[in-house]
Amino acid sequence: MKPLVSVIIPCYNHQSYVVQALQSAFDQDYSNFEVIIRDDFSTDDSAEKIKEFLSSLQNVKNIPYVVDFGIENIGMVRSVNKLISLAKGEIIFSCSSDDVLKPFRLSYVVAKSNRYKEIDLFLSDAEVIDSNGKLLKESFYNFNVASFGSDASSVDDEDYVFSNRNYRFAAGINFGGFGMAIRKRILKDFEYQIPEHLPYEDYLLSFLGIVQGGVMYTSKKLLQYRRTGNNISSIQKYQNEDEIVAQEAKFLRWTNLVEYEKINFLKTKGIAKPLSSKRNLMILLLKQNVVMNKMIISLAEKRSRFKLAVELLLLIIEGPKRKVCLNFFVKNLRTSALMSLVKDKFEKRETWASS
Repeated sequence: MKPLVSVIIPCYNHQSYVVQALQSAFDQDYSNFEVIIRDDFSTDDSAEKIKEFLSSLQNVKNIPYVVDFGIENIGMVRSVNKLISLAKGEIIFSCSSDDVLKPFRLSYVVAKSNRYKEIDLFLSDAEVIDSNGKLLKESFYNFNVASFGSDASSVDDEDYVFSNRNYRFAAGINFGGFGMAIRKRILKDFEYQIPEHLPYEDYLLSFLGIVQGGVMYTSKKLLQYRRTGNNISSIQKYQNEDEIVAQEAKFLRWTNLVEYEKINFLKTKGIAKPLSSKRNLMILLLKQNVVMNKMIISLAEKRSRFKLAVELLLLIIEGPKRKVCLNFFVKNLRTSALMSLVKDKFEKRETWASS
C-alpha cells in the first residue's frame, strides 16, 4: 500500500488565495493522503472561505480531511505544531494558504522518499508569482550545483542530494519552508514538535535534515510560491538607512533564536557520523553567525561598538587568542563599515527578489 502522507495548511488572513490553495492540495494525482487545515483566528473572511470550500467538496472528493478553527491567534509555529500533532502520515507536506501546488507534488516526493529512505527532508524549487498570480520568476532558487561544490551531487540533472559531511555547509545553509516535505521522524529529538519560541520552522528543519540523514532537492517546480509582501522573504521598500537597519535587526533577532537552538542540539543530540568529529567546529561557526547578527542588531539599538565587541568576544573566544582578537575587533569594527555591510546585504536581497 502507498504510504499515507499528510498535507498541512496553516492559514491566517488569506481570504483572497485560500480557496485556490485548498483546491490545489486536494487535486493531487497521489491517492493515499489526508489534508489538515488550521485557521489561526483570521480577522478577514478566510474561515468562511474554508467552510464554503469544504462544504462544496462533499461527495466530490473521497479524501479525508481535518479542519481546526482557532479561537485565538497563536502564531505560525504553534499552528504548525497543532497540525503536526494531528497528522497521521509518515511524510508531512507543508502548504501555505496562499501558494498553489502542482498536481504531481505529492507523488513526485513520495517516489523519491522510497528511493532515499535515509533522507528526512525533501525540497523543491518553485515558480514565484505575485498577488494576482502573475509569474515573477521561473525559479525561486536558481540552483546551480557548482555553487555548492562537493556539498551537492546530481542524481539525474534534476534531483540533487546534499551532503551531511561538510561542517561549514551544515552550519551555514538554510532553505525556505514553502517547498519542504519532511518525514515526521526528523523531529523525534524534539518530541515531534518545533520549539514554540522560534519565529519560524524552516531554518531549524533545514539544519536537522542536513546533520541527520541529508537533504534531497529537486529543481522541478512542484508549486507556485506567492510573493504578497507579507512573506518573511519578501523585500519591502524602506525610506532611509535607519529603517533598513531596523528591519534587518528584527529579522536577525529571530534568526539568532534559531541559531541558539541549533547550538543546543549539537551539544546534546546525536548527529550523522560524517559530521560527529566536526561538532565543535559547527558550534563555533554558529556562534560566529550569532556574533555577526548581534553586531548588525547593535546598529539599530545604538549600542557602543566597543562594549559589544568585548561582550561578544568573551562569548566565543577562549585562551591567549582573546586579546589579539579583541584588538582586531576594536580596530576594525566601525559603524560605517557595518552600515555598508547591512545596506549591501539588503540590496542583494532586493535584486534577488526582483530578478
